[in-house]
Amino acid sequence: MNRYKILIVDDEEEILQALSRLLRNPAHEIHCAHNAKEAFAQADQFGLDLVLCDYMLDKAMNGVELLQQLVKNRGDVITMLMTGYVDIKIAIEAINTLGVYKFILKPWDNDDLLVTIRRALEQRGLILENRRLLDELKKRENLIDRLEQEHPGITHVVRDKDGRIILE
Repeated sequence: MNRYKILIVDDEEEILQALSRLLRNPAHEIHCAHNAKEAFAQADQFGLDLVLCDYMLDKAMNGVELLQQLVKNRGDVITMLMTGYVDIKIAIEAINTLGVYKFILKPWDNDDLLVTIRRALEQRGLILENRRLLDELKKRENLIDRLEQEHPGITHVVRDKDGRIILE
């Protein structure tokens, strides 16, 4: 079973512990970071499927900037932004700039957060499955191209009006 790699980024240890406990699940591999530097190190070491990040991190970088950099370097990671401050500008920036999957207000509702993360990881699973299927399709197309080069005409098929193959 593949485990989804979730990175939780928050400068408050209590928040990291609470979220780690909440998300504990055999299908999850939970990693925690207190700041941007730790988050980048975790991302480089483990790879990521989902990042749940607080907006207020440290003076060096806020949550939107961190998520922007992670998305820039890793592309298809699912991002969620948390904040204790209700600021519509932050939410709009996060959604417009990053395509943040969800903007979550602190304090969060445990059940809602679990459902949100489950849905996000289901989406991630679909993205990965689509990628796998596209890779498989490309391999088959390459095989057909190679066979056609080695045996010209092998892929040419003649069918009757009912769609049955006609042998020539």
